[in-house]
Amino acid sequence: MTTKAAAVQSFLSGFSIPAYAATSVPEDAEFPYITYYLVDGAFGDAEQAMQVDLWYYGTSEAPANAKVQEISRALGLGGAYLPCDGG
Repeated sequence: MTTKAAAVQSFLSGFSIPAYAATSVPEDAEFPYITYYLVDGAFGDAEQAMQVDLWYYGTSEAPANAKVQEISRALGLGGAYLPCDGG
């Protein structure tokens, strides 16, 4: 059984850096990492938009921009379908 939260966590963890729910970032988390606000349904259960943030620290924006491109390619123009139980 895959919950909606587990499906989102699995997808966002697939980009070679840790992913955390925005409310559950460990105090000892090291850069870079991803945070997200889980959105798992609404009236009518239509497509859902989520906020995902990248956290990098350094002297260049190049690594963060490359990761944005990687995630963008995975999402495509229509978003990503994440199979899970109940959704």
